[in-house]
Amino acid sequence: MAQLRALIGLKHAVIVFCALLIVAFGGILLHSSYRTGKQIVADSVSSAERIVLAAEITTERTILSTDAVLQSVAKALAGFYRDTPVDGPAFRGLLRQLTDQSLLVRDLVIFDETGHAVNSASASLPDGRQFTERDFVEASATGTASGLTIGLPAAGPSGRDSSLLLSRDLVFPDGRRGSVAAELPIASLREFFASIGNLKGIRIALLSSTGTLLASEPPDDEDIGRRDALAGALLARHAEAVEQSFEASIATGVAIISSRPVAGEPMLVAAAVDKSELLSSWRGERREQMAIFFVIAVSICALTWGFVRLLDRRQHHLDTLHRNEAKLAEQSALLQSTLEHMGEGLCVFDRDYRLLAWNDRFISLLGLPAGVGVGTRMQDILRLQARRGDFGPVVDIEDEVHEQLEHIHLGEIDTTERTTTSGRTLEIRRRRMPYGGFVMLFSDITERKRAERQMVSARNQAEIANRSKSEFLANMSHELRTPLNAIIGFSDIIQSQKFGEVGNAKYLEYAVDIHTSGIHLLDLINDVLDMSKIEAGKFELFEEEVVVAELVTSCLTMVRERARERRIRIAADSAGGAVLLWADQRAMKQILLNLLSNAVKFSRDGGAVTVSSGLNAQGGVLIQVADNGIGMTTEQIVRARQPFGQAHASTTNTYGGTGLGLPITQRLAELHGGELFINSRPNEGTTVSIVLPPSRTRVSSRKRA
Repeated sequence: MAQLRALIGLKHAVIVFCALLIVAFGGILLHSSYRTGKQIVADSVSSAERIVLAAEITTERTILSTDAVLQSVAKALAGFYRDTPVDGPAFRGLLRQLTDQSLLVRDLVIFDETGHAVNSASASLPDGRQFTERDFVEASATGTASGLTIGLPAAGPSGRDSSLLLSRDLVFPDGRRGSVAAELPIASLREFFASIGNLKGIRIALLSSTGTLLASEPPDDEDIGRRDALAGALLARHAEAVEQSFEASIATGVAIISSRPVAGEPMLVAAAVDKSELLSSWRGERREQMAIFFVIAVSICALTWGFVRLLDRRQHHLDTLHRNEAKLAEQSALLQSTLEHMGEGLCVFDRDYRLLAWNDRFISLLGLPAGVGVGTRMQDILRLQARRGDFGPVVDIEDEVHEQLEHIHLGEIDTTERTTTSGRTLEIRRRRMPYGGFVMLFSDITERKRAERQMVSARNQAEIANRSKSEFLANMSHELRTPLNAIIGFSDIIQSQKFGEVGNAKYLEYAVDIHTSGIHLLDLINDVLDMSKIEAGKFELFEEEVVVAELVTSCLTMVRERARERRIRIAADSAGGAVLLWADQRAMKQILLNLLSNAVKFSRDGGAVTVSSGLNAQGGVLIQVADNGIGMTTEQIVRARQPFGQAHASTTNTYGGTGLGLPITQRLAELHGGELFINSRPNEGTTVSIVLPPSRTRVSSRKRA
């Protein structure tokens, strides 16, 4: 079994074993049933032979005793009753006495040579009945009877049921020939056959030497006196002197036949056992056995199926367990590989401060000896560090270890930095885990600290440079503004001819150009200074209540002339005329002027610019400036938001400007806590929106009134 299991597996071994068990059990039942049937047949053959032997002996004795009665009649007639009339009452008394003494003979009848009954043991003679057709009458008349004659079965002289007539020849005292016949009832033979025929399905028959049925049990009254169905087979076997039992076909199937000749008589006794009826009980038992076998086989199959299912589930669980183990091993290897290749040192301690997991980086960063492993106590590691001086000068090592453990025990999440004796700076992050242990992560931040120091130094240098730039710009603006104001003022006096007409018109044209260039240069200087202040964080807001509608109106007045020169229509939609804004009025005016100037600048001749103001859904102030000018792409919008950036490469040559207007506008809006949004499409126009938070909205006093 073990070799079979190793060869084909446990499940298949169980299936094979159960199949073999079913086959073996079926084979045992089949063999037992076969042997039982065979034994039943053998026992029936033995019983039939014993029954035939008993029937043959009894039949022989019956015939001998009946013949003795007949011989007694002949002796009496030849002796004591020779002078007694055969048909007289005295002789009838003798016949009655002999009949009473015999248990088998029903009647004794004296016949003359013509077959007429002349006397009988019964009270009266047969009613005129003649037996001239009987064999024994003919033999007696012809003198051929030499002994006992056994006739065919027929109704006896008494006229009752069928009987066998056994007769012997007689010589009457007057010299006439006659015969005496004994009526032997067939019923008495059947009764005896029934008493010994205790075998199921057996039929006992007495046949003449010619195969005529003389008697049978069970009775076959219709066939009495006829040739029996088994006569041919029986006579052939006896002709061959074969006395063994044999099987032969009968009307109901197959019969087991055993026979014996009656000694000294022309008769034979046969017992036929109907095999089908004989084996009916056996077949019933076989069906019961088959039902039991079926039930047991089904039970074994069900148990096998259940056990196989159990094995399948067990195998499935084992396969799942093996897959999970393999997956866990793979994940564990991956995790360990990840831990080993990560830049930080990692360690995990349980609730008893014993080491559970770690990587080589942890050992390397803390400089721990090679003996550190699973179960190493945190106290031992802290004690080693305290001795090395990782915690600085220590008076009492155990007190320091206790203090460090207490700090670890109380803290849920902790991040500290420590400089080792080798000059390395470590960042230590500790987090407590749900089951009571904790995980610690050690990062070497030496380079990061060095970079931070370099960044601080660079920032300080940048701040110094920025201050130097601011001071330079302030000085330069002062130095530039002083002569520039004089140039602008003198050129304005000349172009206005305040002190008299200029003699040459060309000089007047030059004065106008000088004044225009001076104003442009002053605006440029102011933009640069404003941007510088904003970036340096030195632009201060002087906040006050600003009427949005008045702000829009004043700015429109300042750009309307430039718009008129290019036939650009300017429209204002002040839905929020009653809104007050808490802001720096100069900064807000600069925001709106920059947006309006850009809208006019980048609009086509004959275009339109729209200014709208009001409150948005959140209650904040919304100011929008829209034009239908050249527009911008997304990339150009990003570039336009940068200081000194130009949306178009040819903007400076075509439209002028420094590229600071939109960045300054955006920075000023952000200083007020607002945002600047740009929505633009090339060749369709641009909409710029300034959104200020609701905290800067004030309700107009005129609206309150």
